[in-house]
Amino acid sequence: MDESPRGISKKRQAVLDEAVSRYLEGTRTTWEDLRGKSVLDIAVDDGAFADAARQQGIDVVSMDIRRREWNRFHRHAGEKQPFVQADAATLPFAEATFDVVISHAGPFDGRSDDVFREAYRVLKPGGELRVGRVPINPEGPIPDLPEDLDERMAAVRQHSQKYVVELSKKMGFSDVEYTEHPADANGMIYCSFVFRK
Repeated sequence: MDESPRGISKKRQAVLDEAVSRYLEGTRTTWEDLRGKSVLDIAVDDGAFADAARQQGIDVVSMDIRRREWNRFHRHAGEKQPFVQADAATLPFAEATFDVVISHAGPFDGRSDDVFREAYRVLKPGGELRVGRVPINPEGPIPDLPEDLDERMAAVRQHSQKYVVELSKKMGFSDVEYTEHPADANGMIYCSFVFRK
């Protein structure tokens, strides 16, 4: 089996590289945006983004409520990455700890207020919350959702860009930019957001 210098098969490495590329694109982030900054990555799954960042000379603290995917990836990756098992609604960090909080999965579930409040709290003045590929509904909430609609689709139906911008300003963010991505094959519309403290 052909392996990369880190002990991961070249095929697996190509998959990881593509996932990291989508992550950066989805969160409207470049490596230069992160260089020299303290970074917290929320909802990391396997932590491939932190691993790629380290190869770029960027240190990232990874956080997720689950540890299983992280353990599976890092058992093979070889290098130890900083990982904190915690809930995004109650971040275990001091105020003004990070320059950038980043997440590929938006905090727009039933606890959005708590997640925004916590991200704002741990960001340094001038810091950024970068959230990528958030499913949204440009028309806003739909009041008559079927009860059996799965959670992901329910989230899509509940949030518009306007809702997200208003929520972020309510939490104290001073500036918000968003980019709407083209609808996917299922007609789902996604947005990327950059919130500045």
